[in-house]
This record gives sequence, structure tokens and C-alpha cells, in this order.
Amino acid sequence: MTVLDERIVNGPTGYSGVDGDEEWAAEVRRLADLHDVDRVKGEVDIAVGASLAANGRPDEALPVFVRGVSALRKFGSPLDLANGLIFQARFLRALGRTDAAASAIEEAAHVIETCRDPGVLPERLEALRPSPHSQRRNSTPELTERERAVLRMLNGPLSEREIGRELYLSHNTIHSHTKSIYRKLGASSRREAVQLARTLAII
Repeated sequence: MTVLDERIVNGPTGYSGVDGDEEWAAEVRRLADLHDVDRVKGEVDIAVGASLAANGRPDEALPVFVRGVSALRKFGSPLDLANGLIFQARFLRALGRTDAAASAIEEAAHVIETCRDPGVLPERLEALRPSPHSQRRNSTPELTERERAVLRMLNGPLSEREIGRELYLSHNTIHSHTKSIYRKLGASSRREAVQLARTLAII
């Protein structure tokens, strides 16, 4: 992660690319998958997300950051998780998604409190905290009210057909809304859509 710290700088989107970063990150991810190194996968996903962001692909980077932080919650040390959350918060801030960034910052602060020796993480975290006059409106994906209702129900145990019955809509309509939600969030599955929605403070 210290290599990533050196490679992420304050450019127009909060990141600046380095030649070969994307190939390097993808190869590390492949090796982690090959050897089933669960603890490393979260850190690798953060690296891949940073690389995608640095190369101007934020829509692809966000799901990877979400996956990385999720893995670090399960397998990473508190220091790794706090570091991953800080990277994610910096990325979300660069996108103008201040509510989601604030949520990641708050979680990172709670994690850092549990660390006996957090090193420079408190200073890095403090640098991310916005000043009162720099707050901007969060630019979350534009979901319709109906899509938000469906998304909230996707967060539960009901199938699409059962959601349709609850909302008095046909299964085809629910399926259409679900596909639209996936597209707008950049998700490929129900679980990923819910994770992204939580990260973006939509639900």
C-alpha cells in the first residue's frame, strides 16, 4: 500500500497515472486469485481501483474500490481497512460524492481508534476532512423514485417477483427497473448494486 501512497497524487481527479500501473495491478490481482490469498485481495482491489481512477476510468474504479473495502472488512487488519477506506474516500471526494466520502471517512476514523499504533493514518484522514465552506452537493446517480423504491427492496430477501407483488407492479417492470439500477450504478449483480448504493449513501 505504501507504493500506492506514492502513486496517488492530487491531480484533476485526485489521481495521476503511472505507466504500467494498470498491468501491474491486474497481474497482482490475478496472482492473488490464483493462490486464493483472501487477505491480500482487498489491498489488490484498492490498487486496481486506484489504477483505474488514475487512467480516467472512474466508473470501473468504483465497484473495484467497493469490493476491496468489503474484502478488507472481512480479511484485512484494521490498519489495512483504514487505509483502504481513506483511498476510497479520496476517490469519492474527487468525484464530488461528498456524502459517500464522509461515510468512508467516518468509518475509517472508527477503525483507526481501535489501532494501537496507527502511524500516519490519522494525519492522512484529517487531510480528507472537508472544511465547512467547501461542502458540495453529492452527485449520486440519478435514480427515479420508483428505482429507489425497488433498490431499497433489493436490499432485502424478496425476489424480483415478490417485490413486484409488494409494489403492485409486474415482474417485467421490476426486472426493467433492476436492470436500469445496475446500469446507473455500474453494478453487475444485486449484491454489488446494494453495496454500491450503501457506499454512495443512497440506501
